[in-house]
Amino acid sequence: MKSMLAQYRGKLIFSSLVILLPMLAFLFQAQEALFYPLLLLATHWLCLTLVFRDKKNRDQSPKALGLVVWLMPVLSLFISAVFLLIKQGGELGVAMFLVNFPMGLIFLLIGNYLPKVRQNSTLGIRVRWTLQENWNATHRVGGKVWVICGLLCMACSLFGESPVSILLACLVILSAAIIPCLYSYLYYRRQIKEGSTGKLSPIR
Repeated sequence: MKSMLAQYRGKLIFSSLVILLPMLAFLFQAQEALFYPLLLLATHWLCLTLVFRDKKNRDQSPKALGLVVWLMPVLSLFISAVFLLIKQGGELGVAMFLVNFPMGLIFLLIGNYLPKVRQNSTLGIRVRWTLQENWNATHRVGGKVWVICGLLCMACSLFGESPVSILLACLVILSAAIIPCLYSYLYYRRQIKEGSTGKLSPIR
């Protein structure tokens, strides 16, 4: 873990500063929200600690690790922008665009890198069947699903605050979470049926 912290030290410092950057705006326009960047910073470091402690991530794709480092800073900027917009009486449709479009972009980026994530205990689609049997197959399909969901989510941002847009965005998020896991299970069941694998051993 110490070696990885040293390797990413510059990015960790800069990403932490980016997360805290909205505090400057909150100090003058929304003092009640000053603790939000601090909460995101704590979440940021918790996630990074879990990822860097996993020895399997020492040989992980640098692009995948870079995505983990910059995910929370990007979220911090967009969440803060939406909060300030609503605080100043901005249109809800614009706020929804600032939520759905970046979220779709994040899905798109994650989907692009999912197939490149090497098997580990902290990153990727971590269900029982992927951890023991079909990691690569699940992440190839999961990457495609997340890219499609990202594009759909970005399309939802064009419809503003309409109930249909909100419903579709929720369905997209659920699909991104459920479809890869369901595929992994069905793939495992097919392997059992074909006799190419045995039943999973208990996870310890």
